Amino acid sequence: MPGRLASSVLPGLCALALLAPTAGCGADEPENLGAYPLDEAVIGDSEILVHIGASRAGGGDLTIADLLREPELALTSAPDPSLLLERQRDEHAALAPIGDGKLLRVLTYNVNLIDRWYPFTTVTGYAVDHRRVHIPPLLMSEGWDVIFFEEVFEELDVERLKLAGGLRGYRIYQGTAREHEKHGLVIAVREELIDGEERYHERLYEFQRDVERFPGPGMARGFLSWSFIHAPTGRRIWLVGTHTTAFPDYWRERTFQARELGLYVRERPEDDIVVVGGDFNAAPYYPEDDFGVDGGDAVGEWWRNALMYPVFLHYSGAVDAMATVLGAEDVTAMQALPEFDAAAWDREPYGDAGRCDGDELVFSWDWCNGVAFTNYSGASEYPGRLDYIFVRDNGDAVRVLDAGLEYTDPVDLAGLETEMSDHHAVGAMLQIRAGG
Repeated sequence: MPGRLASSVLPGLCALALLAPTAGCGADEPENLGAYPLDEAVIGDSEILVHIGASRAGGGDLTIADLLREPELALTSAPDPSLLLERQRDEHAALAPIGDGKLLRVLTYNVNLIDRWYPFTTVTGYAVDHRRVHIPPLLMSEGWDVIFFEEVFEELDVERLKLAGGLRGYRIYQGTAREHEKHGLVIAVREELIDGEERYHERLYEFQRDVERFPGPGMARGFLSWSFIHAPTGRRIWLVGTHTTAFPDYWRERTFQARELGLYVRERPEDDIVVVGGDFNAAPYYPEDDFGVDGGDAVGEWWRNALMYPVFLHYSGAVDAMATVLGAEDVTAMQALPEFDAAAWDREPYGDAGRCDGDELVFSWDWCNGVAFTNYSGASEYPGRLDYIFVRDNGDAVRVLDAGLEYTDPVDLAGLETEMSDHHAVGAMLQIRAGG
């Protein structure tokens, strides 16, 4: 979730900083909130949600629906997901190995290919004309089996992905012409992996920050789903790519989106595998509720921003691939950030660019990323792990062999030395048991 825009260069489709921060009109909560048994889960009884309840007076006695109905959710401390993150690591490590599994290499990447005009300004990623030419063939040449792309809005860029992918054995799904230019999502899959009946689904979320559509550059948040039989194992797999709303003050729209997506994932057939990739625009943890400045004012509401993560896990039944490897390193890394100094952080990353040398990176959106630092005013907000690969596996058919950040260093794109995007990618090596 990049910071507030300081010029006509946009740091990705995170939010439209030059527009008034007003959410869209419409219902205050989902019409079906309370209609599912998952809505009635008592927060204090849930291993996934308990840390949220601990941050609100009496929160442990509420249901998750009660909590989501609070438009001004008052949290008194930082919700700490350390136990939740560690539990995902420990429970996954305790699973018996899969001896005859087939590997599936998955990547999710917000590539920041955004270049649009809207009233009074333009929305343009750093060196977008150069990057959009070189990113497709590079990523399609790296051996990934599945790639989730975010921020590929223009038909020109979709065609470049199709051309680069077709030459390298990939098929592409981008949704419909009408909706794609709003959500900017693309899924690429190695064609040799696709078998059986294919099923496609495209949806714009019920809750939006409508100003992103108008007078903004015609964008809306949503998700794509593509299902087929995974040829090497005979198992049906669902690939779901998404990009949810940004900015901490839009935590409620994003949380409702996480619930909507989670219910969709949960409702896929019980024995099917679901892999979700995307930019969720919220980290699992923020130590301080006020952090960063925008126009001289403190940026707040970070604690509520962290609600997205457990809400999605609760409704989806999925696990976080990076958490199965890293445990609570998100929390450790956030707590190790240097003290915020607006002037110093605006001059160089974290007020000391030396912190970027040899870092063990956890954050997929990081001020050490040169494109991010160029795109945004450098003192605007928290870094964090915003990009995820989640796996729902009810049939004990999947193991996460490895997961972490990818494409963290600058690369030479035909003479331009730069990171490929203002995000780092997240990759996962999955092993799938043969069956079906």
